[in-house]
Amino acid sequence: LMGSVSNPFKGYMGAEPYWYAVGLEDCRDTFFGWWPHSDYYPDETKFENSVWQPMRVCSDMLTYIAGFCEYPQCERLAKMGLQRLAGDRVFQDDGHGLRWTEQDTRKLLGLNRRELRDLIDSGGDPETLEAYRTLRRLGIRANMDTAKNLGPRAAKALERCAKIIGEAPRDLWRYLEKTKLTAGCHCGGYGSASMSGKIGVYEDYVDMARASGLDLFRDDQKFPKDLRAAHDAAMEARDRAAEARRAEEKRLAAMQDAEIEKTYAGLYPGLAARYELRDKTWCILVPPTLESIREEGQRMGHCVAGYRHTHLAGTSVILFMRKAKEPDQCLYTLEVDPATGKLLQARAKHNGPLPEQAAVWLTKYIDSLRQQTRRKGA
Repeated sequence: LMGSVSNPFKGYMGAEPYWYAVGLEDCRDTFFGWWPHSDYYPDETKFENSVWQPMRVCSDMLTYIAGFCEYPQCERLAKMGLQRLAGDRVFQDDGHGLRWTEQDTRKLLGLNRRELRDLIDSGGDPETLEAYRTLRRLGIRANMDTAKNLGPRAAKALERCAKIIGEAPRDLWRYLEKTKLTAGCHCGGYGSASMSGKIGVYEDYVDMARASGLDLFRDDQKFPKDLRAAHDAAMEARDRAAEARRAEEKRLAAMQDAEIEKTYAGLYPGLAARYELRDKTWCILVPPTLESIREEGQRMGHCVAGYRHTHLAGTSVILFMRKAKEPDQCLYTLEVDPATGKLLQARAKHNGPLPEQAAVWLTKYIDSLRQQTRRKGA
């Protein structure tokens, strides 16, 4: 029903003309008066009489009516001060896991009379209700104020950590209640003094302990006497483990590079015999190593380093064009098609073009190379 309703007045008239246009000038005395439109549409305001006034009636009024028809419980929730729960159901299609088929408000929320009163007194935020229901499901006795201060994220983090260490959430909760954190321990985005802060620090500790290979099934590891000290030790262990992994990866990469260079060394003489050329002015050189291609890219400021694998595979050939008297000075970089001898790319520094004199000489070289390639193909 809600998805099929649109608001023909939205964005068409201001707040007061809208009331009179649809004949609802007295609707503030009806259930519409319970609706906090400005909470859901903070951008729909107007500057009037030197202050910003909420445009209460230009906020999907027909969707609001349709939603209340489909979910009559929303009116009761709104009148009880639980407008956000009702608004999320109507406008965001977020039922927060509630039992919307129930007509009784307490059954809808899954709360008893005292819990419902506590929820209203705490402000009635959906996040408070979600955190409270999570704690209750985990077997943790906590009031609504505790749930409000904790929040749903910390409640879920508590459940996650309990699963990781293989303990009941209530046992982890009791441990954290007794734990005192020293000043300055702020982790996980929480302040350390509150329970949410302790959960944040503990979650951070668990993640770092796992990353460093600590055994979290040992009691002294899962429930450390000094959480701050254990947290810092886990951080150091994680950093050492990460450094060891990086060193091993670097060692393996070096071994792999050495094997690849060894393979290329066997190909180099044949490439040099085919492509290298020297005269009094210019010379064409085959890269002596694959590493020299990477260095060429760094010195020239272009991406030839990415062509090392194609050069090794023989799908393209990288060549260096230098002055005959300065063969060690980077000047121009070439890419040639080995199947045809065709020039694919010729780049100066920073992918710039070749000057005319160098381009003319290069054209003669490429013509000669293509003729040579055709003769070999024949």
